[in-house]
Amino acid sequence: MSVEYSLDGGLARIYINRPEKHNALTREMREELADRVEQASSDPAVRAVLLSARGPNFCAGADLAQFGGEDPAAARRRMQAGGHRLIRALNDIEKPVVTSVRGHVIGIGWALVLACDFIIASATTRFSLPFLRTGLIADTGVIWFLARELGTLRAKELVFSGRPLGAEEARGLGLCTEVVDDPTLDARALDRAIELSKGPTFSLGLMRKLFALSRAPALTDYLEWESLMSPQLRHTEDFHEGIRAFKEKRPPEFKGL
Repeated sequence: MSVEYSLDGGLARIYINRPEKHNALTREMREELADRVEQASSDPAVRAVLLSARGPNFCAGADLAQFGGEDPAAARRRMQAGGHRLIRALNDIEKPVVTSVRGHVIGIGWALVLACDFIIASATTRFSLPFLRTGLIADTGVIWFLARELGTLRAKELVFSGRPLGAEEARGLGLCTEVVDDPTLDARALDRAIELSKGPTFSLGLMRKLFALSRAPALTDYLEWESLMSPQLRHTEDFHEGIRAFKEKRPPEFKGL
């Protein structure tokens, strides 16, 4: 099974599982990953998502062995149904997403990571976009993410050079949340994901959307979105529990409702 999915205690775990090919994503895997992210998005029992991979490398990008033999229209349809659908699903899900990465994080693998909320990286991690080596463009939204995180000039330097970016440099640039020793990576990412799965899911999901909106619209439009979202939270069970817990000076026990 090249994509694993499980649900335990409100946490959906999605694993890329093709370590013998460095977790390079086939067409079928991209569609399966999109299915699983959409499943987590629509399932009310899911309150957070952990995205990870089996083996020493997170993802070596798309499986180039499947490329070729398509006309531009067919390639566009494939991209829309696979990689683009996957990135949109991961970017748009209204639940917090944690990812743990080690080894190679290349191409679409890096795009997946940038669509997440918390990026826990092993010290072994190497991010790269070697698209120019094959005459392709950096796709699946990775330029969109990098330009917003770094600014145009820094993003161009990474994309045009294709050079690998180590974990510590990535953290210094704000491209990962934290760097840990490899043996502690899985436990650290799981702890963070479990913590988020016990939070106020509706509130976290809407704040995730507001972070995305904060980079595109004018302030007036952004505040309009706030005015639409914030009042909804005042009618949730988690809001009332939060108020009770504050008054009673105890930790809240959120249910994601």
